[in-house]
Amino acid sequence: MIAPSLPEEREEIGRIAAGVGVFDEEEVATVYELFDDYVKDAKTSGYYFLSYRAA
Repeated sequence: MIAPSLPEEREEIGRIAAGVGVFDEEEVATVYELFDDYVKDAKTSGYYFLSYRAA
């Protein structure tokens, strides 16, 4: 199932971004910043994060 990402998925999302090998440290930090903004207020941030969860 694909659904909006949950706050508790933050660290895993960051690990995935770091693990793909195409983002430098600054870009991974930006992923965390964007996710934090999304968690605070997705509509205002303009960013949306989706996660896959096994049913």
